[in-house]
Amino acid sequence: MKIPDYWQRESSDFRRFLAQPHRRRPDATTVANGGGRMLFLLVLALLVALFISIPVDLMLEHWAGIESKLDMSGLQLFLVAVVAAPILEELTFRAGLRSATYCLFVGPSVIALLLMAYTLAMVLAVLSGVIALIDLFYMKWAISKGKNGLRFTRGRTYLRRFPLVFWSYTAAFALMHVNNYSVAGLAGLLVVFAVSSQLMIGMAASYLRLRNGLISAVIFHGLFNFVWIALTLGLLTAFDVS
Repeated sequence: MKIPDYWQRESSDFRRFLAQPHRRRPDATTVANGGGRMLFLLVLALLVALFISIPVDLMLEHWAGIESKLDMSGLQLFLVAVVAAPILEELTFRAGLRSATYCLFVGPSVIALLLMAYTLAMVLAVLSGVIALIDLFYMKWAISKGKNGLRFTRGRTYLRRFPLVFWSYTAAFALMHVNNYSVAGLAGLLVVFAVSSQLMIGMAASYLRLRNGLISAVIFHGLFNFVWIALTLGLLTAFDVS
């Protein structure tokens, strides 16, 4: 199979997935096909970053005073972005995409913890625990009344609404990176447009997690951050920007 043909097929599959996200079982792909899919998404994410994210960021910096707080020259940032962040963020936002229990009851509290919003995390954990406990007793009562098909009905309902779960976690992942920017005044509300690159990463990593497994999503995330930092440092050096 020619590489352009393979990437065209991957492009079509990715577009169909985004139009209707689904939680089907991972593909039994070969290493070559899995690597090709990851390479396709990596190139796509870099193109989005180069031709959409950078121009948007420059406009926001000029018109709204929104600037990145990240020091691209720091070794600590490099290690965090390439090693720690991909593992931690993929475990938080993508690992539980196949689990309704995680997505509905556990994930929100974990995300709040990641943002160091400890009070919110505690409130969400308590609320989720209470709701889960009530639901457990309700399910036991329903089964005792002969409503044995309720669990399957609810499962099918969840699968139909999975696109909402997918986009909620993808948007949360992108919006978490708003903390990477310094904002001032009402114009700072436009900072949500500065995370277009992270939105693309979230979509691609979620797709990989559901098609190839969690490890592929972690590798993709780390590779993107590595290449992006390397390109940024290269550009800064080429134009002698300090």
